[in-house]
Amino acid sequence: MRNSRATWLAIGSALLSLSACSRTTQTATSPQSVQTKVASFGNTVAKNCTATLTALDSMSSLTALENGLRPLLDLLGGDISVISALGSSTASHLASRSSLRSFAALRSAAATGGAATSSAQDDPLSKYLSQRVFTEANVESFDGASVTYLLGGADVCPYVLPDGNSSLLAVANATIAAECVSEIDKLELRVKAVEPAADALDLTLLLGSSKAAPLALELSTGSIALVTSLDGVKDALESLRTVDSSAAIPLTMAGSFDVKVTFNREVAGNVDLTISSSVRQAVELEMQDARGTSGLTTAAKIPWASLQVDGIDRKLLANLDLGKTSFSAPHQTLSGAFKQETATFAGLSFLFSGQDGQAGNFTISNIGLGDEETNVFLAGEKTYAANLDPRLFAVSFGPDAANPSLTVFTVDPSFQLTDFFDSRPYEDSDPTTAGTSYIWSLTADVGSPAVEPYAYLRDAPYYEPGAAVKVVNGTLMLTDGALTVTVAQGQCLLDAGLAIAPTSKVQEYTSGACPTPL
Repeated sequence: MRNSRATWLAIGSALLSLSACSRTTQTATSPQSVQTKVASFGNTVAKNCTATLTALDSMSSLTALENGLRPLLDLLGGDISVISALGSSTASHLASRSSLRSFAALRSAAATGGAATSSAQDDPLSKYLSQRVFTEANVESFDGASVTYLLGGADVCPYVLPDGNSSLLAVANATIAAECVSEIDKLELRVKAVEPAADALDLTLLLGSSKAAPLALELSTGSIALVTSLDGVKDALESLRTVDSSAAIPLTMAGSFDVKVTFNREVAGNVDLTISSSVRQAVELEMQDARGTSGLTTAAKIPWASLQVDGIDRKLLANLDLGKTSFSAPHQTLSGAFKQETATFAGLSFLFSGQDGQAGNFTISNIGLGDEETNVFLAGEKTYAANLDPRLFAVSFGPDAANPSLTVFTVDPSFQLTDFFDSRPYEDSDPTTAGTSYIWSLTADVGSPAVEPYAYLRDAPYYEPGAAVKVVNGTLMLTDGALTVTVAQGQCLLDAGLAIAPTSKVQEYTSGACPTPL
């Protein structure tokens, strides 16, 4: 039954997500107008989304962000799979790109094997929606304000071709999988259509006899939004228990969030759109298993994340502004005992904009962790805390004029990061994290502080790559209150290469002449 749940969730989500675009006062809703809109909107969304992915695939400003941040990620020992492994090597490299996989195949017409057409009537998706799903034969009720469609497996399940591939439309020698039809039929799947305006269409997925409403699609000529109601998801899971008694139901599911695509403009086949996500109503999620209780809460934020891809003027704008969020889950200590671990932060933010052809001096602004302390507790004992002063700062980066293979990061304004560590509640005896606070500060008397991280070859007995941070302008300092490492302008922060185990993280670093970069 677990696979069957995946089947209906996938089909239900796809049914809503693939429908297409429309919104401006409530108008009369009829089966004929719904059918016409889904045929038109399906084609519009497919075309615009393909144009956007094509633009994003070639956006050199995105590559500049990826390549420019690579040295910092290497320094921190982190890795993000979507970011290129190449570091910036020259000013021109900041605007170069190794091609991402093309997603144009999402738009390709299946059975004909030809290119996508501009006619909604010829688009496979539009045909599927208008000829199989939103048909008059599937209308269960119609009152002038809404139309409700009752959908069986034969209406939504894909056809299976002799070669094992699938098709939304009937083709020669294709059959519908009997298992899919059987599982969908058990769900009492409905879609309620409402036209809030002449250029708008809202589709709500309804499940079971209780008509639980976990998903809705809000469509307009300028946008498409997939809205998830966690209250509706919980109702749907409770309804699913009539089909599968093993279906797990969270203790608490409340709030709603969306994923939205806004079509800003189109010029000569190129599009400018914004992909965003909002927490419309504060989210609260709590689940329980054999280990204990896990939970997530996050405050309402509209939007909490957005990415504008302007394929017309070749610009990129990324924004993150997450509200106060907390996570809680059981954590198994070294002795095997489970204790509740809770992490809370007041927010998380950054803003990045880039223009194709821009070779350097990109800026990530509004970087912050909210206006309160970020902390982690284990069974009520504080194990980590982070404080930024000031709460928001910016980082600009570009190639080093004297050595274009390296990247200089400039911070504005000067800032201080205070980290507190206490691993003792985890039954870890590391003295460097036994209730110790570490302060990193980067300051400058004149201008803005700047650093240049890079890799170098460590001397004997190591003969292995090490990490260096050159202070280009200002002073870099690390202290635990008793020990301090100060790196003056022109010097580098280096691995200390201790022969004994440190009692403080400060002992792991030293200041010295900058080695030759690798």
